[in-house]
Amino acid sequence: YPLFYSPGGFGVNAGLVDAHNLACKLTFVKNGFAPNSYLSNYDMERRPVVEEAIQVAVDNYRRGLIPAKILGLDRGVVSSAMSVINTLSPQLNKIAKLYPATGNEADPLNVSKIMFDSLLQAGRFHLNGYGSEKSTFDTRSLLNKFYDYDKARQRLKEIVENKEEGLPLLFPHIDIGFKYCIDPARLENTRGTISEQGDNILSWTSPPHHRTMSGNYDDGRTRCSLRPGCIIPHVYLRKTQTKSTISSLDLCNLGTTFTFIASDLKLIRAMVAELKKNPLHKENKTLMTKFILIVPTSQQNNTFDVEALDIASVFIDISGDWKALCDEWDVSGVLVRPDQHIQLVLSNESDLVSKIAQLSF
Repeated sequence: YPLFYSPGGFGVNAGLVDAHNLACKLTFVKNGFAPNSYLSNYDMERRPVVEEAIQVAVDNYRRGLIPAKILGLDRGVVSSAMSVINTLSPQLNKIAKLYPATGNEADPLNVSKIMFDSLLQAGRFHLNGYGSEKSTFDTRSLLNKFYDYDKARQRLKEIVENKEEGLPLLFPHIDIGFKYCIDPARLENTRGTISEQGDNILSWTSPPHHRTMSGNYDDGRTRCSLRPGCIIPHVYLRKTQTKSTISSLDLCNLGTTFTFIASDLKLIRAMVAELKKNPLHKENKTLMTKFILIVPTSQQNNTFDVEALDIASVFIDISGDWKALCDEWDVSGVLVRPDQHIQLVLSNESDLVSKIAQLSF
C-alpha cells in the first residue's frame, strides 16, 4: 500500500513515498516494461507534492510557536544561552585541565549544564506571572508592569477554544489526497493549481493558502476519486476463482506496466482488441497490460472463461462501492500503474481510441 509522509516530519518522511515511486519506475525499466525515459517522470510527479508537504509542515510549525510567543517565550532565549555556552566552552576546558583535582564540579559538561539551566530559568522567570494568585512574592504585580498577562491569558483561551485557530494535526488532503501530474505538457502552465479539464484533473495538491479557516487543509477535496493521477480508491473485492477477498489496491502489481480495471465487459473487449491492433509502445518497448473485470453481486454465480475473454481475473463488487464510484465519476474503466496511481480513465468505448492515442507517460 502507499506510504504517506507526516507533516510533523517537515517533509523528510516524504522520502518514503519518493522511494515507493522511484522503485516502481526502476522496476519497469529494469524488467523491460518501460524505457529509460520513464525515470524522468519522477521529478515531475514528486517535486510538486513534496514542495507542498514542506510548506504545510513549516506553516504548521510556525502556528505551533504562536502560544509560546503569546507567553513571551522566544527561541532567541535558547539561542542566546547556547551562544554563551559555546563561547565559554574553550575556557571551561582550560579550567578543567588546570584544576583536575577539583572533582565533578569543574567538569566542563557539568558546568555547561548548570549555566544552560540557569539561563533558561531566567528566561522563564516571567512565566511566574501565570501562577497562583496566592504567593509570598507577588511576581505578577511586578512583571505586569512590563507584560500584559490578562491580555495574554485571553488570547491563549481563544486559541484553545476556537478550533479555527487551533493547531491542525490531520492533513488528509496532503497525506492521502495528493495527485500526480501525468501530462507533462500541462505542467508549466498550471503549476500550483487544481483545475479540471474534461476527464483530467491536474495532478498536484493546492498551495497552503487554500487552507480553510478551520486550519484543515482538506477543505472537502479529499475523497475517493477516479481521475488521472489519483490513487485508485480502496474497495473490497472477491475473486470468483478462489473466493478470496482483497482490496482493489492489490489488483496492481509489478508484473505488468498497466492494469486495466473495468466493470463493462464490452469495454474490456474493445480495449483488448485495440491493444492487439495498436500495442502501447514507448521507445520500441511494448508496455504490457493485464485486464480485470469487476461485476456486481448479481453475477457472482455466473461462469466466466477468463482465457476466452483475454482477462486475468474476475472480481465481485461485494459492497457495490466500485459501482458507486464509477457512477459518481462517470467512469467505466481505469488504466492503473503498478504504484496504484490512475493513468487513464474511460467513460465508454467511443473515446477509447482517441484517449489511448493521447496517452502520455
